[in-house]
Amino acid sequence: MRRLFWLVILLALSVVPGARADTFEQFTVTGTFLNFPFLALGGGFIVDNTTGQVVSVDFFHGPTELNVLTSAGATPGVPNVFHIGATNSVADHLGLLLVAPANAGSLVGYTGGPICADLTVDQLPDCAFESSAFFSHLFPDNAYEATDDLFVGQVTDASPVTAPDPSTLALLATGFGCLLIGRRRV
Repeated sequence: MRRLFWLVILLALSVVPGARADTFEQFTVTGTFLNFPFLALGGGFIVDNTTGQVVSVDFFHGPTELNVLTSAGATPGVPNVFHIGATNSVADHLGLLLVAPANAGSLVGYTGGPICADLTVDQLPDCAFESSAFFSHLFPDNAYEATDDLFVGQVTDASPVTAPDPSTLALLATGFGCLLIGRRRV
């Protein structure tokens, strides 16, 4: 009976393809906004390395958190810029423009770099004179007061993050269940 049990386990392991964990890359953003009181840009985002898509954001414009991803992808007409849009529950909005040459709408292989900002917009030809900015919900009728342009900013690769593939968890649960059933019979 024990030989049959181990034979079944061995057969199951040889038939099941190797489980693969999805890998994600975590990036941090830092910077300073242009308008007084010169609030800091902070937080970060997570990219799925398999698809190159942004899957999570958590940015800060000073104390204001923007943690809902609204858009991410190539910037039309600016091939070397990748756009990330984020908002929050009160409709503040942050648009970050990352220098990511030839990204084609994907951040696969991205390792960080400058963010298109007022200080660097004329120094980085990839930005095509576009700049990242924060838009506040507090001044809906005054675009000047509502907008806070990013003065300078940088993206840094923080660390890889792995998440187990769902089939891995199912395989583990099945294996433990089989062990328990086999143990009761013996």
